[in-house]
Parts: sequence; C-alpha cells; structure tokens
Amino acid sequence: MAVSFNSIKAEVMSLLNALPATTPAIAQQNFTNASSGTVASVSTDWPEGLIQEAVIDSEYRICYEVGLNEFHPERADFEELSVALSNGATLPINSANSKPFIGKYSGIIDGTTLKPLIERPLAVVRMVTENEQSMYPVGLNVYAIMGSKLYFAAPNQAKITGPAVARATWAGNIRCRDSHAPAIVHGAMAYLLTKEGVWAQAFQMHAELYAAYLGAIRSVGRQTGVPMPGVQ
Repeated sequence: MAVSFNSIKAEVMSLLNALPATTPAIAQQNFTNASSGTVASVSTDWPEGLIQEAVIDSEYRICYEVGLNEFHPERADFEELSVALSNGATLPINSANSKPFIGKYSGIIDGTTLKPLIERPLAVVRMVTENEQSMYPVGLNVYAIMGSKLYFAAPNQAKITGPAVARATWAGNIRCRDSHAPAIVHGAMAYLLTKEGVWAQAFQMHAELYAAYLGAIRSVGRQTGVPMPGVQ
C-alpha cells in the first residue's frame, strides 16, 4: 500500500511505545505486535529495520547529551567505572558492569583512592613514569591518552569513568527513553524524512524541534550557579 506521512509516524510511535520493556527481546516482540496492526506500512522505502535504526539513532543522541552534561539530574543513571587498568592498557569500550561507554569519557581516576588524575602531554607522563624514584616522594597523578592506549603515573592502577548505557535496565536509558519520548520521536522522524522532498516542511519541523530539545538538555544547570555572598 502507499506510504503516508501519518503511517510512518504511527510506526515510529508504536516502536517507541514498545521500548519501556524489561529486556530488548520483549521490546522487539512488542514492536512486532504493534507494527502488525493497522498502523503498519508495507514499503521497501520504510522497512521495519530502517524505522528501528531511526529510533535507536535518536535515542543514542539523547543518552549521549544527558550522559555528558555533568549538571543534568539524569546523568547519574549513566555514570560507570571501568575495570582497573595498568599503565599502557588499551582503553576499554565497556564498563566493569559490561555496559558500553557511549563515546566519551568523563575522566581518569586512581583505581584505589578514586582521586582524579590530571591530563598532561604524553612526554610529561613518560618522564614522570621513568623517573618516579628521583622526583617527588608522594608521586604525581598524571595521565595521557595516545591512540587507543592509556598511560599514567599514579600509585595504583587507574579506572576510567564515563557515561555508559544498558538498554535493558531500569536505571539505564529505559528511564531516559520514557522521559524524553517526544524528543526521540522528533529525532527519528527527522532521520526518516531527510531525503523525502515531498515532506520537506515536516522534516524541517521535526529537525528544528529535535535540535531545540538537544540544546535544552545541554543548557541544563548552566545558569543555576548561585554567587557567593558579597560577590556580584
């Protein structure tokens, strides 16, 4: 049958409504059930996989922005630690709880004291590492990242901290999906309508709303600082 704008949007919203599930398998089954009803559109241009891809792409961007905004109240749901790493170790792609990091780390910390390490050029870190006994008795907590490797000078092993996502956990981004559902729909619709000239105005509307939503997430907490007494 012919594909209409409303049929596409209905499929997006059906998939989104199926997402609040305890496991990805349940969410997948819920989507299959929803898309087999009257809202399903049969078209080689809009296959189920493409719609799923659009929602996941939109969902990832929301999680990314929330997870990297240290002021956002939902950020704690995403913060994870890596396993303890030795000097020269390969940067991990998953946290110690097997949750995938979402593209950027928050910082490097001492694996025992959890104190932050300070980023320095690799040459400085290597100088400290090679001359630890002849420098400061308390040691220097510094690190550098070169390629896919982590180099550091610290008394203990190091850990990476950063936002990670586990789609099948309530404390992960199932909660984020629920609270940001309208934005995920806008992002998915913009993704799907990018190449559809006949729906150019609809694409512009959804793209602008999605961009505004992402901007609002980035700005959370930026203007909430209260000056100290006597400071204007």
